[in-house]
Amino acid sequence: DMQRLFWMGVCAFGGAFMLWNIDNIFCTGLRTIRNALPAAVGPFFQLHAYWHIGTALGCYLSIVYQQYLRLVKLGTVDEYRLRWLAMGIIPYLDKDIKQKA
Repeated sequence: DMQRLFWMGVCAFGGAFMLWNIDNIFCTGLRTIRNALPAAVGPFFQLHAYWHIGTALGCYLSIVYQQYLRLVKLGTVDEYRLRWLAMGIIPYLDKDIKQKA
């Protein structure tokens, strides 16, 4: 689970950085495409917005990873469970109520 968290964070940041650079390099072409498409489809070509989403997700994953790592180092990781929301994209740590009641 820790490796998955780490690599998901790295990929979120890396993918966001890649999209942001594509947007910077091909901004004029992307703007032309956006203007030629129906208004409902145009936002999907706003790659800079995906930069913000990707970096936010990467930050969140990094925070959960660091929390998980701290629990491992303190030896209390067995008291918590790493759970996933949104089809396995959003992790969170949940206190295991079955442990040490």
